Amino acid sequence: MSENHEILFIQDSSRKQKDARQRLTYYADYLTETGNPWYLPDLNAYRDYLLNERHLMPASVAAHVGTIRVRYRDLLRDKNLPSRIEAHAPAGTDKAALVAEALTRMEQATSTSAGRVEFRRTPQVSHLNCRQINELLAQPNLARRQGLRDITGMGLIISAGVNEAELCALQVSDLFLRHNGVPAIHIAADGKGTERTIQLYDDVYFDMAWLETYLRTYLDVAGITVGPVFRGFFRGGDRMGQKPLTIRGVQKMLKGYVIHDDLGAEMTATALDLRRTYARMLYKAGIPLETIQANLGHTSSLTTLEYIGPPDLSGAPFASRACNGQVLLNKLHQHWDSH
Repeated sequence: MSENHEILFIQDSSRKQKDARQRLTYYADYLTETGNPWYLPDLNAYRDYLLNERHLMPASVAAHVGTIRVRYRDLLRDKNLPSRIEAHAPAGTDKAALVAEALTRMEQATSTSAGRVEFRRTPQVSHLNCRQINELLAQPNLARRQGLRDITGMGLIISAGVNEAELCALQVSDLFLRHNGVPAIHIAADGKGTERTIQLYDDVYFDMAWLETYLRTYLDVAGITVGPVFRGFFRGGDRMGQKPLTIRGVQKMLKGYVIHDDLGAEMTATALDLRRTYARMLYKAGIPLETIQANLGHTSSLTTLEYIGPPDLSGAPFASRACNGQVLLNKLHQHWDSH
C-alpha cells in the first residue's frame, strides 16, 4: 500500500462509507500514478483529470471532489498532522517550509471553490396523485404480516417523508410521540442527516388519520415490543426475522407493487417518489417551506424545492383530501380486528 493510500484511506468499513472509500482509493491511485504526495493536494487538477481523462459526468466529479474535501478536513483536525507530514518529507527537504506549504494547500482543498464543478441539476420530479396512492396502498395483502408491514412502511414514507435508511433504522422507542399535540416520530442522527422529530401528516391528504392505528396493530401482530420496527420476512410472508429491514429490502418491497400512470401504463414508485409526493403535498397544504425542509432533513431549501416541483403547481395532485384513510382502516379491521 502506498503512503497516499495509507493516509487517505478511511478506517470506517461500514456499508454507508463504501462510496467514500472507493472515491478516496481512486484519488490515491491518481496521486501515486502522477507522483504527487497526499499532503500537497491540487483539486482543480484532479477535477480536470476526472472530467477530461476519465470522462465522468460533472455530477459524479462533484461527488468525488466533495468526498476528498471532507477527508482533508478530517486530516486537519489531527494534532499530529505536522509530524506526519515531516515523516513523509523527502530527504534534504526544509521540513518547516514543507509543513507550512502543506497545511496551506490542505486548508485550500477544504474550500468549496477547490475543484469546483459548474453544472446545472436537472430536476427529476415524480409525484403520485391520490388515485395512485390509493392504488398503491390497496395492494398489500393484509392477511399476511408482511403485507401489514409493507403498507405501514409505505405509509410512513408518504406521511412522514422518511427515506429508506431512516425507515430501516426506526426503533419502537421512536414511535408514538407527540409534536404540537399531534402524532410524531423521532429520527435519529446519522451520517447524512440530523436528529429530528417529524409530525405525521396522514390527515392532510387522506380523509382521516390512519397511520398510527396501523403502526400499533403491526407491532402487536408482529409481537415487536423493542428494537427495529421494520424487519425482513422469510419466504411466505408470515415468518419474520430479527434483523432490521435493509435499504435493498425497501426497494424490493416497492418494486413488488405496480401502479398505473394517467395513460394506463404500468409503473412502480420509489421511496424518492414518495418523499417528493410528501414534499409537494405539504407545500400544497400551506406548510412553510422551512418546515418541509427540516422534516425531510435537507440542508438546502433548493433541494426541497426540487422535490416540490414546478412553482405554479399546475396539475398538483392534492387539490383536496381525497385519499381513502377510512377505506384503509376498514380493511385493517376486517383482518386484525381482534388485535
